[in-house]
Parts: sequence; structure tokens; C-alpha cells
Amino acid sequence: MARETVIIPAEKPTRPKRSKSIAPEIPTKARLAIAEAVIRGDALASLELLGLPVRTINMLEHSRYQITTLEDLLNCRREQLLEIRNFGKGSLTQVFDCLARYDQLATCSTAPSSTGPSSTGPRPTQPR
Repeated sequence: MARETVIIPAEKPTRPKRSKSIAPEIPTKARLAIAEAVIRGDALASLELLGLPVRTINMLEHSRYQITTLEDLLNCRREQLLEIRNFGKGSLTQVFDCLARYDQLATCSTAPSSTGPSSTGPRPTQPR
């Protein structure tokens, strides 16, 4: 009797599902405000004006990912942020909270000031 050879196909190793950037976890209204600010190159696109604690900003900037702008932050994945030394779930929550409020921050920063000087022209000088 002849022996039959059975070939068992090798299983493909399954990779863990890679998550994309953290942007989908941010409310749509805030995402739109962030995208507009990044396109315009607003000052609010920097991390300092997000309202993040200095410690969190320092961790982001001095990490191997060198996250210095809002655009850099949005291009990171949650796992990458959690790989940063001393950057835990609390820091991640702070980042998400600040990003979720971004649309409010952008509205406040671009609203004209009612008490400030008008930008329509030079201010008239007062006689002494």
C-alpha cells in the first residue's frame, strides 16, 4: 500500500490590528477646527496653547517621536503615545480632553476682542 502525503498549509501569522492615528477619537467639530488651524498655520496649532500641563508637553517633545505640533500629535497612534516614558493613561486622557475642547479654544482665540483696540487703522493721538 502506498502512503499518501498530506500537505498542511502553514498558517499565516496574525498580526495585531494596528490602530490608526488618534484623530478619529476626537469629536468631529474639534477635528475640523484642528484641521483648519493646521492648514492656516495658526499659533494654536502648537502644543503650548492647547492647555496641556508642561510636564505632558515636555514628555511629548522629548520623546523619540519629537511631537512638537498639533499635526505631529494627531499623526501618532495611541500605542505610540503610551510607549513614551512616564506617559500613561492619565496623560493620554489629558491630551484627549484638550483636543476635544480645541474647537472652543479656536473660537475664543479668533473672536475679536470688544475691549481691545480696533484694527481698522491707527489710533488717534490725544492732545496734551
